[in-house]
Amino acid sequence: MRNVKVFAVAMVCVLLGACLAGCKIKAGAFSEACVELTKSISCESALFDGSKKYTVRAKSGQTLTLEYDVTLDKGTMDLQIKNADGDVVWETSIDDAATDTADLSIEKSGNYQIVLKGDDMGGEYDVSWDVN
Repeated sequence: MRNVKVFAVAMVCVLLGACLAGCKIKAGAFSEACVELTKSISCESALFDGSKKYTVRAKSGQTLTLEYDVTLDKGTMDLQIKNADGDVVWETSIDDAATDTADLSIEKSGNYQIVLKGDDMGGEYDVSWDVN
């Protein structure tokens, strides 16, 4: 019984550590091949109809940089950055192709979210982020 408790505590610690390093929440319908790293995602998608959210910790005075390269065959993709209060502080909508970089000055320390939303989307996308 002691081993079960130790295992359970260890699993909670591992999951909590992974979440604090960069949580990901995914909801919707997906038919895609992706490579996801700590600070980036690269996908070839036949169908992305839903959302993906990545949590990033940032401190006041830092800059959150979001780089993206998107080429769509169908549908639309929205990219958002939400501040620690959950308010959208940056957003773009893509219906064809776009490559750009967005720099957001962090005014309030906390957890920020990178949100990718697909609306019956198909195509390729590379999105990466960093905090400096």
